[in-house]
Amino acid sequence: MSAADYPYFAPPRIGLAHRGGAANPANVGIENTLAAFRTAVELGFRYLETDVHASRDGRLVAFHDEHRAGGHAGCRDYVLGYRAGEDGLNFYYTAMMGHVCIAPGTQEDQDRLLRQEGTFTDALSWTDRFRLAEDGSSLELLSQRGESLVFEPLAAGEVPPLEGTTWALVSFVEPNDQAGLEQSLPAPLDTVAGTDVTLEFRDGTAAGTAGCNQYTAPYSLEGAALGIEDPVSTKMFCEPEGVMEQEQRLLSWLAEAETAQVHGRQMWLVTGDGRALVFTAGPGG
Repeated sequence: MSAADYPYFAPPRIGLAHRGGAANPANVGIENTLAAFRTAVELGFRYLETDVHASRDGRLVAFHDEHRAGGHAGCRDYVLGYRAGEDGLNFYYTAMMGHVCIAPGTQEDQDRLLRQEGTFTDALSWTDRFRLAEDGSSLELLSQRGESLVFEPLAAGEVPPLEGTTWALVSFVEPNDQAGLEQSLPAPLDTVAGTDVTLEFRDGTAAGTAGCNQYTAPYSLEGAALGIEDPVSTKMFCEPEGVMEQEQRLLSWLAEAETAQVHGRQMWLVTGDGRALVFTAGPGG
């Protein structure tokens, strides 16, 4: 079997922008979006590739994120497992990430946000269908109980760049394989309370604080493909209990990360076996 057996490979060859150009540095974190497709067209591509599903009302919708969704609920970040198709949309799994409550303000403000978070995630759990505006300007999730959640896309300037942003670690996420499920469930492990874990990619160097010690490592980034060499760090010993184990987990997972993608204001660094470090953009990021 050779390329000659497939007419597709015969000259003149046709260039396809996979996911809108997943390997293009300008598309890191935004592949399979209108912005990525526009970039591909500006580069001269005439053919674009993505995955498309039909909704119950016959409309075509692009999904390509391994059945995982996530965001910020006002108090904490969250990750969801979902199924979408012609029968509608449902979120079958919800996990919160981060400590209660990471938002600034008084205790009364934080309690209010926590109640809002509970109302929001409860409505998500009852979602069974969606509506997408013709121009892509809004997404409406509709629940079996009559609730409506309306989302608008972040403006381009609101999405932090992967490089040059100070990222704060929210959670370690491990895949939890459950019998009978096609997709493994993301199982978050929050950071040790009272520790600040950060990461910044800049000028070929990844650096930050591991909760106790400072660390640094050379890195390479091509599209979403990431390679971080073994980090080196200072050698202090710190309390509280668990902080040193957390530090070692962070440094080893960083060295094993293979992809980096920005989703909204979250950054996911994912290893080959499905583990992930989930960061959120710090203040001003």
